[in-house]
Amino acid sequence: MLTHPCRRLCSLVTAALCWFLFAKPVAASVVEIQSGGADFRIFIPNAKSTLRGVITSFNGSGGDFRGQSDDPAMQAVASSWSFAFVATRGFGGEGAGLASQLNDALSKAGAQSNHPELKHAPLLLTGYSLGGGAVCAITEAIPARVLGFVAMRGGGSPGALSMQAQHVPGLFVVGSGDGGSNPRVWQSFRQWRLDRKASVAFAVEWVARHVPGPAEDGMAWPLTWAFAHEVIRLRYPSDRAPTPDSAPVLDAV
Repeated sequence: MLTHPCRRLCSLVTAALCWFLFAKPVAASVVEIQSGGADFRIFIPNAKSTLRGVITSFNGSGGDFRGQSDDPAMQAVASSWSFAFVATRGFGGEGAGLASQLNDALSKAGAQSNHPELKHAPLLLTGYSLGGGAVCAITEAIPARVLGFVAMRGGGSPGALSMQAQHVPGLFVVGSGDGGSNPRVWQSFRQWRLDRKASVAFAVEWVARHVPGPAEDGMAWPLTWAFAHEVIRLRYPSDRAPTPDSAPVLDAV
């Protein structure tokens, strides 16, 4: 018999799969922004009220993930939380510069869409390969603004996170057939996590290689949505929201 936490996780994953299978296009706008040599395609839900947050999908080396912002499934999930969804091409770099680049894009998108609160909205960061390194770098630079992060297929190491950033909820999704991201490599971080009481977890997608796409990421996105649902529920009460001048306080976990 499944324990209560397992039943809850199963129900969340099932809900995420339903979003993927049955999501319909939603009325909204998509904004194209250039910042620091990178291209950002930003989905803005058709909401007259305040947008509460931002979900990102950062590309791997040489990749172009902008089409994800046009995906009805991605749009439906973002809209359900009143979040914008950001996907990129050419995004990469180091540390605080990445956070500044992202915030510049969000500020421009906010001005174009009449949602100036975007420049202070909490961030739910996801990235693949090199993009996984980007989410770790941004979490390191501005941990107080990050709801949680998901690094898929390597590209990020929890050992690189500062003490403050280690307490931001994080999920590393590795593929069992992904070379340097083989799960055996990540076993060494178990003691690291215990020593620091870090809010970081690891998940293995069996057989998956270092290739983005539906065949390889069959469970990575549903797991990401389940993780995001819990992070939002635990850290971001519905009575809080960003304003054009300030960011909301996120609860600790």
